[in-house]
Amino acid sequence: MKKHIILLILAAVLSLSSCSVGEIIPAGTNTEYLNESVIGSASENTALISELSDIVFALTIDSVRLPEFSDTASAMSKCVDSLLNHMLTTNYSRFSGNTAVKEAAEKYPELGINAAIGTSELEGTLYKYFNHGGNIRHSDTARFRYLPKIEAYIPAVQSVANSFSLDIVSIDETQNTYRMTFYCKRGDELSPEYNAVFVKREKGGCYITSLRTVASEKVNYKLPAVFS
Repeated sequence: MKKHIILLILAAVLSLSSCSVGEIIPAGTNTEYLNESVIGSASENTALISELSDIVFALTIDSVRLPEFSDTASAMSKCVDSLLNHMLTTNYSRFSGNTAVKEAAEKYPELGINAAIGTSELEGTLYKYFNHGGNIRHSDTARFRYLPKIEAYIPAVQSVANSFSLDIVSIDETQNTYRMTFYCKRGDELSPEYNAVFVKREKGGCYITSLRTVASEKVNYKLPAVFS
């Protein structure tokens, strides 16, 4: 009898271990929403367009090429640096006269710090934009230095404001998401066509859950004279 039970346990363990990592759904993928039917268009909702555009601008540092991701973990690994840059360039006054800067002047006087983003500010923005509410291991990034004494990030290089615009093709609405198809444009420079999925929050607002390329280049359709 004991031998039979042991064999059953081993079989269960082997069954679980046979699942590959790729089959495990990471937190934040919201795959249950991907097959929802479109219920309308939100392309004329200016407030929504502004909200979605703000999230997209936080994904890169002045480049029409955006990082692709399909879950919160991959978004975090690719976008923390650009998010910090976005926070600083869009709300500099908030981070140049805050408590963190005053503490930095006392604990790091040799650095001459004039702007700092506290860890709580970053964590709040990560939740707002990516729905990340877990623990974060704070450390230096490519463009920001983390100061543990004041629990804040300071710019290690000059921050750069985004200068590109969005050419929005469509914003489809489903019961729980908005799906925006768009290009990034700066002068004659044009990005591939992207599709971003944003999940609605129950109390208003939304966060991005995936971004992918859907076409390598923009296609301009020239109608025959009879249709123009």
